[in-house]
Amino acid sequence: MPKRAKALQREAALSPPSADDRNATGAYLLRFFCQKDTDAFRYVELDALIARAGLDRDDVYDAARRDDDDPATAPYLVARFPSPKACADVVSGAILVRDATEIWGSGATHAEAAAAAAAVDGSATA
Repeated sequence: MPKRAKALQREAALSPPSADDRNATGAYLLRFFCQKDTDAFRYVELDALIARAGLDRDDVYDAARRDDDDPATAPYLVARFPSPKACADVVSGAILVRDATEIWGSGATHAEAAAAAAAVDGSATA
């Protein structure tokens, strides 16, 4: 299973981000736990926590990009939060979200992603 998890992580890193993901401020990569018993509940839990935080699901993530047919193949989700505190409030209440990583930059190539990340001044992070 660790080899499969690493392969999925590499695939997610290489998948081309959408234009919204590239231009989004406050974008985070959420990584879910992958267990067949809980896969069906990951978005139910996330949607409930987003609503509890007073946010709109459609503003936080694109429901069309989630994979409900085979959630084990898509343990990652790009989410946009208005602030790091809003992200922390949602993720801290989640059981099925393993972690949230702030996206500093992305690009079609590694060099483009590194240049976008290097351009971040650090003032937006908490």
